Amino acid sequence: WKHVGVVDFLIRTGGLDRFADQLAVYHQWPGFFSAAGTITSLVGSRHAVMVAMLAPLFFNFANLVLLHFVISTFTSDRRVKWLALSLFFVTNWIGQDYFSPQAFAFVMHLAVIALVLQRYSLEDRNHIGRTWSPIWSSVVICLLILGISVSHQITPVMLTSSLLLLALTRRAAVWPFFFFSAAANVAWGSTWARPFISDQIGKIVDRAGDVTGNAAGTFRDTSVQSSGQALVSTMGRMTFAVIGILAVIGFLRRWRQGNRDWTAGILAGAPAFALLNNYGVEVVFRVVLFSLPMLSLFAARALAPGMARPWKPLRTLVTVGAVGVLVTGYLFGYYGKERQYYFTPDEREAMVYLQDTAPDHTLLITLTTNYPNLIDRYERFLTVPITNQRADSLNRILDAPVDTMSRWLDNSDYDATYLLISQAQLNEITDVGDVPVERTLDFVRAIESSPRFEPVFQSPAATIYRLTQTEEPS
Repeated sequence: WKHVGVVDFLIRTGGLDRFADQLAVYHQWPGFFSAAGTITSLVGSRHAVMVAMLAPLFFNFANLVLLHFVISTFTSDRRVKWLALSLFFVTNWIGQDYFSPQAFAFVMHLAVIALVLQRYSLEDRNHIGRTWSPIWSSVVICLLILGISVSHQITPVMLTSSLLLLALTRRAAVWPFFFFSAAANVAWGSTWARPFISDQIGKIVDRAGDVTGNAAGTFRDTSVQSSGQALVSTMGRMTFAVIGILAVIGFLRRWRQGNRDWTAGILAGAPAFALLNNYGVEVVFRVVLFSLPMLSLFAARALAPGMARPWKPLRTLVTVGAVGVLVTGYLFGYYGKERQYYFTPDEREAMVYLQDTAPDHTLLITLTTNYPNLIDRYERFLTVPITNQRADSLNRILDAPVDTMSRWLDNSDYDATYLLISQAQLNEITDVGDVPVERTLDFVRAIESSPRFEPVFQSPAATIYRLTQTEEPS
C-alpha cells in the first residue's frame, strides 16, 4: 500500500521529495518507483494497484528465467537444474516477490550474476552468451548496477560483496564491475541519498562488526508469541535448517568426487557480509534470500543421482520426503501471517474515509504500522504508531491511555488529528507479542468508554476517533 502511495506521489507531482517527513527513504532510492510510475502511466491506470497485483507473477517468472541461466553455468544435468529451481521456490517463503524495491533489485542482482558467470567467468565452462559483444555485456551490467544502486539500500551490499570475492579469488574477471558498483553506491549515498546516510551514519559506525547483535533482531522470541505464530516461526526456521544441511551434504559430496565448486560456494557465502552492519531486523532473511540460489544448487546435488545414473527407490523416497518437508515449511512461512496481513473491507473503507475527508497536515495515531496505508496524497498525513515508541514512553501510554491520547490529539500544529484502531493491528500485537496483549486491550477499552473521544468512522474491524474534549466531565 505505501509503495503504491509513493508511486502516486511521483505521478501526481512529477518529482520526488527526499526531505519528506515520511517515507523519505523511498524518495532517496527511487529507481523502482520511477519504473513503476512509468508502467502505470503507460497502461493508463490512475493508481499502481493493478501493476502491484501483477508484480508477484512478474517477479517470480523473472527469477525462474534468470536462476535457470545462473544454474546452467554450473551443471548441464537437467535433473539437477530443475530440482535446484524447485528447491529455491519451495524454500523461499521470505516473501520478497511483492510490489517492492527489494524484489525489483533482486531480479537485477540475478541478472548481473547470470551475465558475469556466463560472460566473464575464468573457469572452464560452456558459456551461454559468448556470442555477446564484450562491450554490450559491460554496458548492460553497468546499467543494471546503476539500477540497483538507485533502487535499494541492501542489495548493492550483496552484489558488491559477491563481485569482490569473485575478483579476489580469480573466479571471474570482474574487478571493473566491482569498482563501478562501489563507486556508484558511494556516489549515490553521498549525493541524492545523503539525508538518510547522514542520519544513519552514527548507527552504522556503532554497530559495525556486531554480527550477533545485528542478527538477533531477526529471530523473535517465540515464548512471547501466540502459539500459532510460534509454530509459524519454528516451521520457517526449520525450512532454512533443512536446506542448509542439504547444501552442506551436497558440497561435501562434490568435494569427495574431486569437484571444487568454489564459485558457487563464494556466491552462497558472500551475502553474509551484510551481517557486519545494521540493516534492520530482517537482515538474516535477506542474507538467506541472496544465498538461496547456490544453497538450492548444492542441495540438489545432494539429492539427485550422478550424471546418467537412474533414480533409485531409496533416493527417490528421500528426495520426495525432503521436498515435502520444505513445502510444508514454506506453506507455514509464506502464509502463516495472513491473519495479520489480511485487511478486511471495513479496514480499507476506514482508510478511504480518511483519504476523502482529512485535510492537509493531519496527524494519524495508530497502534502499529499494520494497516492499509494511504494511497491518495499520503504526504498529508504524519503517522505515529504507538508501539514504535521507546519502552518507557510506551509504558506511560498504556498506564494512562486516555490522558496520553488526549494530549497527543490536542495538537494545534495539525489541521486534524485522529486515532485509528483496527483488527489487523490487534492481530499483529496478539500474534507477535512484543507489546503486552492485555494492556493493549485495556488501552482499547479505555478509549472506547471515554467520552473524550468520538468515533467519526466505526465498523466491526476499524474505528477512527477524534478528540472532543480534553478533560473528563465533572
